[in-house]
Amino acid sequence: MRDSCGKNGKRETPQRGTSEEAPEPPAESEHPAAEIYVHV
Repeated sequence: MRDSCGKNGKRETPQRGTSEEAPEPPAESEHPAAEIYVHV
């Protein structure tokens, strides 16, 4: 499901906190706004 919903999957991962470390580095390159979600 994460592969199909790449954008949605990344937003859900930071909220969970468990997989926050994994999508963090790739999210920065693909979505610059990801930094805001991580800091929040």
